[in-house]
Amino acid sequence: MFFLLRMAFWLSVVCVLLPSSGTKSTSPDAQIDATQAATLAGAAVSDVRGFCDRQPDACQVGGKVVVALGHRAEAGARTLYEFISAKLNEKSAPKLVGTYKANIDKLMLFELRVQQYADRLAIAADKGEGMAMVDYSMRNCSTSLHGGALLLQGLVTAATPAQKKDLDVVAQHHQLAQKAFDDLRAETKREYPSRANVLRQAYKISDEAMLAQGKKPPKHPIIKSEPATTTPAKR
Repeated sequence: MFFLLRMAFWLSVVCVLLPSSGTKSTSPDAQIDATQAATLAGAAVSDVRGFCDRQPDACQVGGKVVVALGHRAEAGARTLYEFISAKLNEKSAPKLVGTYKANIDKLMLFELRVQQYADRLAIAADKGEGMAMVDYSMRNCSTSLHGGALLLQGLVTAATPAQKKDLDVVAQHHQLAQKAFDDLRAETKREYPSRANVLRQAYKISDEAMLAQGKKPPKHPIIKSEPATTTPAKR
């Protein structure tokens, strides 16, 4: 308990002492100079009891001190929050290792893996291989999508304006593949997943991953909507 109190006290001191972010309070109650502060201190020492009744001027200055400290504490807390947020964002942003081209090749490898695991999902759904193979392919597809998203984030921060235009195209198809994957995952969580919906979403993931690689997707077989099943998916 005492540790928490000490920590709160020292955080308050730090917030008050931190410089403000450049915005000054326009409130007249927040303006105080050294002479007024000294007057307050002297009056407080000379007479503690009945302070505001017997020393109205010093009491008024004391109110200004409280307001000024409150403004400085608010500005200091804001500065501290912005500093911590900036540091957390720096840590969350992945740092590229190697040349830009090497990282582009790595990104294309992630997109290729997404395509391959989506194709494997489609085969599993088409042949009715059961949810074991579907779950395996889903995990690997999710890992590849996540890795590609992190690498895209790092590439965008290091890219030139011309390179960013190319990355925007890749990012657009990657996001569409991620959305199709989220829809597929929701479908597989149902008690009675639709084979047709699983195939559609798997094809969608594969197509978007191919487009992210600059490839043309193939034509897929026509998917016929099957009647509602009363048999749970094989697990």
